[in-house]
Amino acid sequence: MDIPIWRIALLTAVTLVSLSSNPHAVAKAPKTRLSAATATTPSCVMYQVQESDNVWKILRRFTIDFDQLKLVNPQLDTGHLQPGQHLKIPMGRNLPDAIQPTMATQDRQAISRSGKTFRFNKKLDCTLTAYTAGPESTGKRPGDPGYGITFCGKRAAEGRTVAVDPQTIPIGSQLYIEGIGFRTAEDTGGAVKGSHIDVFFEDINTAIQFGRQKGIPVYVLETSN
Repeated sequence: MDIPIWRIALLTAVTLVSLSSNPHAVAKAPKTRLSAATATTPSCVMYQVQESDNVWKILRRFTIDFDQLKLVNPQLDTGHLQPGQHLKIPMGRNLPDAIQPTMATQDRQAISRSGKTFRFNKKLDCTLTAYTAGPESTGKRPGDPGYGITFCGKRAAEGRTVAVDPQTIPIGSQLYIEGIGFRTAEDTGGAVKGSHIDVFFEDINTAIQFGRQKGIPVYVLETSN
């Protein structure tokens, strides 16, 4: 049916008046729903902590590293797990880049993580222990000169600092430690000799539960010039 020209003109005029009287009037876009394909949440399973568990047993059970677990459980107190507590465990390939597992590549001088390849100068099978900034590890207490300060002058930080023997691993080296994650050689220790690495933690219970772990692969990564 043809619409008379006068009616079209009238409708146009009414529309213009309506918009001019309400300067905030806007056209509403149709609602859209975010699809599962565009979601960026990690693919995780929930795990209930058992009576005999500690964080290191859980990491070995699921073949993930400490940094991966902390990333999806940012408030986790790793030294005080409680039976019945629920943890997120990152699983599968549908994970954010930061927690993709490390995989060996065909190049024996490289490892791959998050779709990126990291070349390494050498691979060591190391003995790992753990330490804190406190008197049980360093003999120093808060307020003492040098408390929490590493050999290279930085403040020790969980998730970054490890102590090494500089004759084996130069200070400043970037490392990937299986079961732990990426770390930087920033500190030394009187008992840290050869392929022994001391991993820094803030919490004394986490350090005690860590114990002494032998034969852990450690990659000394190449640095870009």
